Amino acid sequence: MSVFNPERIPFDKDSVVFNPKALRLQFLLSGIYGDDTKYIRNLDLLFDMNADAANKIANRIANDDRPELRSIFSRVVSQNFEEAQLILAQSTSGVRVYLAMNPNVIPYILDYLSNDKNESVIWAVAKNRSLPVELQRKLLEKTDIERAEVLRTDLAGNPAIDITLQIKLLDDESELVRSGLARSTRSLQIQEALAKDQSPDVRRNLCSNRELYPSVLIRLKSDRHPDVAAAAQEKSLNGHIHESRFVSSGFDNFIIIKPD
Repeated sequence: MSVFNPERIPFDKDSVVFNPKALRLQFLLSGIYGDDTKYIRNLDLLFDMNADAANKIANRIANDDRPELRSIFSRVVSQNFEEAQLILAQSTSGVRVYLAMNPNVIPYILDYLSNDKNESVIWAVAKNRSLPVELQRKLLEKTDIERAEVLRTDLAGNPAIDITLQIKLLDDESELVRSGLARSTRSLQIQEALAKDQSPDVRRNLCSNRELYPSVLIRLKSDRHPDVAAAAQEKSLNGHIHESRFVSSGFDNFIIIKPD
């Protein structure tokens, strides 16, 4: 009977122990290293069966020569694979950007990425939906970055941002930052304040918020600016507004990856 050896990946038929558990391992590994890279998520299933084998495979993927495979892995790698996350955090800028947005990144690794030499990685950290409050505060106070407005805009556009920081961002001098907050906030208090913002662009962006309170929408439908009122009316009728009606920073709708 063959002995399971995690260094032999993928398995060939002669190396498989013919029992249900071994066959399941065979299936998982073929999925991980097959053409359809979405099966890379099967590593967590394998981890439950054989943690040592799963970690060795994860580390191999993290060190793979193909950047596209490392990028895909960085988006989904879970906290089961701390060493693999550390390897990916030292990879190319594109891989680090996707890792920084992965909601399953271990907090101390996310903190490490927030100090990355490449500002696009720091912007990606600000987008992370599991961003700890302490790190949110750190990023908001970060001044040693060339384009701090982009960082604040990405942070404001993150639905996970703490309410105390949302209140602080209400007074941000940048319309782009306040617009990012308008599109993402789930707080009635913040939405009501933004509905009174002096900038019609901010108020128009508020209309695009997917969790806009009905009372706020009613207020926006009678806005003094015709574009805001029209956007609110469209939202009321269709449940959404056409993207041409609201202003974007240009950074929140796609990923920017700057070379190192």
